This record gives sequence, C-alpha cells and structure tokens, in this order.
Amino acid sequence: QWIANDADGSNGGVGHWTQFVFRQSFDLTGFDPTSAKLQFQWAADDSGEVFADRGHWVPKYSLNGRPLVPWGTGPTYGFGPVVTLADGFVVGQNHIDFFVQGNGQTDGLAVRPVTFTASAVPLPPTGMLLLGGLAVLTAHRRLSTLR
Repeated sequence: QWIANDADGSNGGVGHWTQFVFRQSFDLTGFDPTSAKLQFQWAADDSGEVFADRGHWVPKYSLNGRPLVPWGTGPTYGFGPVVTLADGFVVGQNHIDFFVQGNGQTDGLAVRPVTFTASAVPLPPTGMLLLGGLAVLTAHRRLSTLR
C-alpha cells in the first residue's frame, strides 16, 4: 500500500516540489538489538525520476538518525532491491525515516517488509525469582479462596 501525507497524495499540483519524511517506528523492548536483522523493499513516487526541470534527486533513508543511505539509481516507482539492516538498532523504540521528494501530484511512499528476526532477551536470574514468587503467591491466593 502506498502512503501519503494526505488522502490523494496531491500537494498543490505538479510543480510544487516538496520534501517529505515518512517515519516507520517499531519497538525492540525485550529483544537483543545486536541480533536484529530487518529486510525490506521500498518505493517512492516521484523521487529518483529524472526530469530535466528539477535535476536529479535521490530518495534516502536513515535508521535511528544514522547517516542517510541513498536509494541507488533508476526509477523508484517500483519496489527496489531488498535492503538489509543488521546493525544500528537500539533497545526500545527504533525508527526508519524515509526522505522522499514529490512533484506536487501523487507523492508517496511504499514499504514492503521482507523478513525481521531478533533474539529475545532472557530474564535475569532475579527476574526469574520474582516471577516464581508471583506464581507461588497467586497459587496461595487461589487455594485460600477455595477454602
């Protein structure tokens, strides 16, 4: 599905060049960010298309504010090659910002997730003791209620 900043992607009509930043966020709480690996494809409407009246502008993305990574070359209306991100993730909230330029008509972005993997963070021994204690307390309360 394509997403845009408004229902039809129109931003004043052709010739009203606009830069957009689309943010996709996800939470890695409970996962080891060093084990995370994300693969996706993306497309941008109009960025990367070659028009003599505006020169060449290439869409870019950034994971968690890291340096911008350019799309590459060629038309961007269709999904590009698979992008693999295997570092730069953080504990908790993460975000990928997509920088897209539009010509003022049908501007937007499409993202297709391919795969995502991450290892769960095991509970520390004190956490296991706390969970065990809660389970015993809960069982004791149930038994007391039944009597």
